[in-house]
Amino acid sequence: MGFGSLNKAVLFFEKPFWGIQEDIFSRLSETTEARGECFQFFAVPKEPVLIALISGTAANIGDGPENDKLLKNRTMLFLRSTFPNCPVEPIEFIVTRWHRDKFARGCYSYVSVDAQDRDHEVLGEPICDTHGTPRIFFGGEHTLCRWPSTIHGAMLSGMREATRIADTFYGTLPVVAHEELISKVKLESMNGVKRGEDCDVKIEEESDIDFELSDDDPMTGENIDEKEAEKLLA
Repeated sequence: MGFGSLNKAVLFFEKPFWGIQEDIFSRLSETTEARGECFQFFAVPKEPVLIALISGTAANIGDGPENDKLLKNRTMLFLRSTFPNCPVEPIEFIVTRWHRDKFARGCYSYVSVDAQDRDHEVLGEPICDTHGTPRIFFGGEHTLCRWPSTIHGAMLSGMREATRIADTFYGTLPVVAHEELISKVKLESMNGVKRGEDCDVKIEEESDIDFELSDDDPMTGENIDEKEAEKLLA
C-alpha cells in the first residue's frame, strides 16, 4: 500500500478576476516536470481567494522561501496568461506541505501495485496482549477496504474502533438507533408561513428502541452500502 501527498496553494487577492461563473478551472502543463503543479483551481465562494491543488512530484517540493517564490511565480504566470485582469502579485500566498507534517507524513493511502488483498484489513487489526485481549487499536481511512482515502472513511473507522473498545471493556452494549435518537419533528402547517415568521411545531418523542450491532452494521465499517452510509453521515 502506498501513501500519497496532495498539497494546496492558497492565493489571496483584492478582488476576483476569474468571473462569477468560474468556480472551478484546470491547467494543462506544458512539460512533464510541471505535471501536478497547481493543476486545478477552486474559487472560494464570495471571497477573492483561489485554492490550487498540487499533486505527484510537485507536491513534494521542499520548504523555504525560494521554493515558495518559484511556485508562486509559475502559478501567477499561468493566471496572467489566462485572465487579462489578473494582478501581477497576490496579496498573500500560502502552501501546505502535509508530507512534512510529523503527525501525518502525507495525505491519503492508495492501492499500489505491490498491495495485497487484505492490506486494509490487516492494518485495522488491534494488537492484543498475551491473553488475547485487544490493547492497541487502529483507525484511519487506510484501515477500510471501502471508502479509503476519504474523510468519511476515516470517520467510519473511528466509530468502528470506538465500538470495538466498548465491546472489549464493557461487553456488547445496546445502541439507540440513529433515526430514533433524534426526536421526530412534524410541522402542523406550513401554508402561508413566510420566511422569518414563527410556525407551530409539534414534537413527538420516541423511546425504548434498542438494537445490537450485527456484522452488517454500518458501525463496523464493513458490508455497508451507500444508502446506509448516507444515513449514518446525515
